[in-house]
Amino acid sequence: MAFTSGVLIHVEPGRLVATLDEIHRVSSKYILAAEYFSPRPEALTYRGQDGLLFKNDFGGLYMDRFPDLKLMDYGFFWKRVSGIDDITWWLFRKG
Repeated sequence: MAFTSGVLIHVEPGRLVATLDEIHRVSSKYILAAEYFSPRPEALTYRGQDGLLFKNDFGGLYMDRFPDLKLMDYGFFWKRVSGIDDITWWLFRKG
């Protein structure tokens, strides 16, 4: 399994495709991503600096780029009850 949690949000958009390709390459069976979600690419200020935090539909990006992935499940961690940030997660199985 290849797993990210709050990692893809810090990848500069110009490097995101190469990053997803590498995650897909090294995963033997499953990919789990837990990241901040936005239906469209969005850059936010992070700790007072620009260019360090990017929301996106990471699940959709995986599905569009890799037709061999099957969405097994997805969900949402709600900060109000989980104690962690609002994060959407996706679990994919290869092949």
